[in-house]
Amino acid sequence: MTQNAIWWIEYAELGGMRVDTYPYNNKEGMAKWVKAITDEYPKFNVVGEAWMHSPAHVSYWQKDSKIAEIENYNSNLPSVMDFSLFSEMPKAFVEEESWDKGMIKLYNSFTNDFLYPNVNNMFVFLENHDTERWNEIFKSNPSYYKLGLTLISTVRGIPQVYYGSEIGMRGDKNNGGDAEIRKDFPGGWKSDQQNAFTNEGRTAEQKMYHDFTAKVFNWRKNKEVIHSGKTKHYMPEKNVYVYFRYNENESVMVILNANEEKQTFKLDRFAESLQGINTGKEIISDKVLPINSKGEISIDGKSTMIIELNK
Repeated sequence: MTQNAIWWIEYAELGGMRVDTYPYNNKEGMAKWVKAITDEYPKFNVVGEAWMHSPAHVSYWQKDSKIAEIENYNSNLPSVMDFSLFSEMPKAFVEEESWDKGMIKLYNSFTNDFLYPNVNNMFVFLENHDTERWNEIFKSNPSYYKLGLTLISTVRGIPQVYYGSEIGMRGDKNNGGDAEIRKDFPGGWKSDQQNAFTNEGRTAEQKMYHDFTAKVFNWRKNKEVIHSGKTKHYMPEKNVYVYFRYNENESVMVILNANEEKQTFKLDRFAESLQGINTGKEIISDKVLPINSKGEISIDGKSTMIIELNK
């Protein structure tokens, strides 16, 4: 099995692979298998699907886990999937704020990051081929797509986008099973009536989803501060969650407003993260905003802001 994996990696020039239902396998055998692969290809990434909702349980399966060390076990698995965050996101964006509901669910999920040996090598995602489609859950409401995509594209880890979401594809798994969430992407074959691979072939609604996705990820791909920077987050207030990604060279402020209504709030609570800051550029609107700890900021209902901070 090891030689088969190495042959395919070499032959297909793979950069990584996903291993389904990882904990179902013999864990000692899998630890040897992954180590053999990563010894041969030190920069090769392997992500294991450990579908568990407790960060302590998920973190057990990542290489050098302190939780697994209790049993003298090391999986050697470089990457795991953040199923804890995945399960909390749909609830966080719709619930009214209370001590354990609403955006506090996201905050609480990230407070467990200390359990993971390498938080930057985790998959963060809204959905996959086994789950209800995000745009089905929220009935094609683009505001929820923008909330979710902004989150997974700006927090620690590697964002995974399920095909079709970038054009708003839906599919009701509860009524049609897996076939409903795994429909063909429109286009690519001569017989297809629509080709959503091209800008001209997309509907106005599909274009709106695609353009937002493209703008965020084209910005993200050159942002080392997002790829490997530190995170400082603040407890949500009035269902508005604010966090900062930063390194020695730059800082980005992210605001998620889960309320239906516009929110205006003072920035003095974030003074620790705004020292020396005077302005910021919001990357979706391209607007330059006055940003300092003595000012305030407004954000529309059910919307997000990604702000590059400047001194």
